[in-house]
Order: sequence, then C-alpha cells, then structure tokens
Amino acid sequence: MTLTGTEVISNLIYKKLKSERAALSENFEASRLKIGFFYIDDLLPENLAQKCFSMFPDKAEMRSLKSVSEYKHVSAQMDKHDKLLEV
Repeated sequence: MTLTGTEVISNLIYKKLKSERAALSENFEASRLKIGFFYIDDLLPENLAQKCFSMFPDKAEMRSLKSVSEYKHVSAQMDKHDKLLEV
C-alpha cells in the first residue's frame, strides 16, 4: 500500500506528538492558568516544511484582512492552489 502525501505528513506529525508528549504536557500545564499553550519545534523535516511553504500562494493572490486582534491573508478559491492545502 502506498501512502499519500497527506498520510505521510499526518504520520510524521503523529510520531512527533507522541515522542514529545511528556514535554508538551509539561509546557501546557505550566501555562494552563494563564492561557494554556505549547509549541513544537521541528514538527516536520525542514525540506518537507519548505516544500509545503512553497505551495502557498503569493500574498498578492490573497485577500488581506486586518482587525484589532489579527492581520492575515486568506484565499477562498482553494481549487486554484495545490491539493495538499485543501486538507
């Protein structure tokens, strides 16, 4: 059986979460009373992360949304982008 690109990425993320579970739990518990967060360095291999990044459209092709709480670029026409971004 051949895995799809999304299955490969899902498996990599799962393995990373599983291997870092104790540290992630500690980080979350230490911040739980304020906001409750954790972060994961090197979630994907760098070459794969760069490939995923390259699939996103240029900012000029997206709408810019600004508010008091956030500034982001969005694109609703996912059919114009790589299939991996639709997952």
